[in-house]
Amino acid sequence: MDAVLQKFQHLKIQLEDIKEATNDFNDKKNRIGRGGFGNVYKGELSHYMGRSMVAIKRLNLDSRNLQGTPEFLKEIMTLTRG
Repeated sequence: MDAVLQKFQHLKIQLEDIKEATNDFNDKKNRIGRGGFGNVYKGELSHYMGRSMVAIKRLNLDSRNLQGTPEFLKEIMTLTRG
């Protein structure tokens, strides 16, 4: 799993930036969806080219949902293929 995570280091965003963009994962103001492995939130992030609207998926690490982590990583890999 470390090799998979290493592949995506360039996409890393600081948690504090994500929390600020999503109003600390505010369900009432920023949640735009819900999936089997977590909620999706809207936000706006600053980056070297300006600002962008983003969708942030927050993985639910509920002990009843242990399949979530590998499925979450598969989704990231699918979305970031170039």
